Amino acid sequence: MNMVKILGIITILTLIIPLASAEFSQITATTDITGKVVRPGDTVEFTTTLQKGYNTTKSVSVKLFVDKKPDNWLAGFYADNNQVSQITFPADSTASKQIILRVRVPVNTSDGAYLIRIGLQPYGEDVTNYELVYREFAATVDRNAMPNLDIYSGIPGRKTHPGSPAKFSVSVENKYDSRATVKLSVLSKPDEWGVDMLSSDGARITKLSIPAKGKQDFEVVAQPPTNATDGDYEVVIGASMESGSQIISLPLSISINPDIDPTQALSAYLEMRSAIAGLEVRPENVAEFIVSLKNRYDQQIKLNLRALSKPEGWNVEFLLDSDDDVRLTSLELPAKGEQKFKVKVKPSLNASDGIYPILVGAVSGDERSISQKLEVTVNKGIEKSQILSLYPSYSEVTLNPGGSTEISVTLRNGGDEALSNVQLEIQEVSGISTQIRSFGTIEKLEAGESRNIPVEITARADAGSGIKEIFMRARSGDIQGEEKSIKVNVEKSGSSGVAGIGMVVLAIIALVFIIRKFGRR
Repeated sequence: MNMVKILGIITILTLIIPLASAEFSQITATTDITGKVVRPGDTVEFTTTLQKGYNTTKSVSVKLFVDKKPDNWLAGFYADNNQVSQITFPADSTASKQIILRVRVPVNTSDGAYLIRIGLQPYGEDVTNYELVYREFAATVDRNAMPNLDIYSGIPGRKTHPGSPAKFSVSVENKYDSRATVKLSVLSKPDEWGVDMLSSDGARITKLSIPAKGKQDFEVVAQPPTNATDGDYEVVIGASMESGSQIISLPLSISINPDIDPTQALSAYLEMRSAIAGLEVRPENVAEFIVSLKNRYDQQIKLNLRALSKPEGWNVEFLLDSDDDVRLTSLELPAKGEQKFKVKVKPSLNASDGIYPILVGAVSGDERSISQKLEVTVNKGIEKSQILSLYPSYSEVTLNPGGSTEISVTLRNGGDEALSNVQLEIQEVSGISTQIRSFGTIEKLEAGESRNIPVEITARADAGSGIKEIFMRARSGDIQGEEKSIKVNVEKSGSSGVAGIGMVVLAIIALVFIIRKFGRR
């Protein structure tokens, strides 16, 4: 009889064994499962229920200890998600308590059966029997065991037409008690089809890092060729633990149907968005939006820019992002490319206070379109604090110690008069440094005008992990805008500390070299 069968028999047997003699039992222990199959790197748990004996009315405590385990394995006791070394039952308590033995299996563990033995010992003023009682648990390590993961899609089947991608939202669920790194792969697809796995920001991915007992979503984009024939096709996505070879799979079905309305197809491979989709202005001012178009398609595409809907009497213009004198009517997006442009919205002079939607769109030659909804709030009574406003391109960034990123901060004059000596002020934060990459003060900012200022954010090498908040505001004389903030999430990777130390060592070596070469003559 092999070990797996033995573990199956052990699992069926439920043990209810007293910690003292049966006649004067002060504590009983119940263990339902004493053997489990695990993979290297997994965390395995065994649950034992402790309860006072029926004839025990006084306070009783139980010490918990690991008597035997394989070398380099980590083991501990937990109750209510807290690590414990003892359990106490008050004198008037009749409730039971669950303790969990949590065991971490090293990633380099060989296949085989391993024994873990725990000890339980009653103690206290009213305890007369201090007999040690042991419980044994078996962990069978099997590298070929299926990972404790799940992969699924709420909509695993879609229709499209030749040349237009089908998008699927896919979730991977981590059922382990610790963070898991999961590899993603395309197990099968039709010939000449393209399949991409994308994160929420549109980047191609091959792995996911998922928190314990958590899940993470990503997108699968299946691109049929333009000559795909009518019929049903299947794409199979796989997920596996980074250290394992066992794969769980998810089949996704795509039906090619040329009769689908082609005007709905452009959004499958084009993305149109504005980081700031709503602005507040006075009726005589202009609202300016920065809009981006991203092409996920494998070929260049030409698009016409239009205002698909707007309030009567309002004017909408499309301008080059870097030059307000260049008006745009169309764009040519390269394959997998992105283009930003400016949308200027001028309300009618008699516009009353309220929120007005404007729908701008990019339209292909065959009248397929993708759109972005913008909102302009007309407010005749904007206060001074609202006249000068700023809009960071990101509300949160993630950096490793020593890392940096550049964001864009838009300063806007929402008043009806020009502002002079406009400055961006940034409050310093411990561990974070900022650098405004422009010519400093804006000498003159006309009414309704916006100006983009690049700001470099750097997490210093000694920055501690955690979320830090940078506060900024715009100022012009006695006029200052509302304060805005950007959260900086500092995440220390295994290599960031080494990189920081390496930079310090290189700096010291360089300094010694300079002193030796030029310091003394």
